[in-house]
Amino acid sequence: MWLPVSHCKRDVIDREVEERANERESIVLCGIYYLFWVYVIPRLRGYRIRQKVVVLDNRVVTHELIQVPLAELDAWDATHDAVGHDIVSQVEPNGHGGKEEYAATKEAKKVEVGDI
Repeated sequence: MWLPVSHCKRDVIDREVEERANERESIVLCGIYYLFWVYVIPRLRGYRIRQKVVVLDNRVVTHELIQVPLAELDAWDATHDAVGHDIVSQVEPNGHGGKEEYAATKEAKKVEVGDI
């Protein structure tokens, strides 16, 4: 024998379905917003968005979005890698300069940890 779902349960199910649809809509709208501000507007205004690695005073590494004009784009891409590190200065992601200094610092940290 089949019994219909009560009115109360049907309201709960409808509300859950509506919430999931709203979540999907929100994610899609955020994606469209991102595409608009990172790709559409820069193409219309004659620049491109590139990211730059920034090392803060407390050695925290973060990124900054930069507007690079089309005339300077080739020079920017020649002096920066895809992540935004400056190729000319060879700065490591953690703020150390050069691979030798980075290796020496890494060995010193191993000794400090071993001594404890």
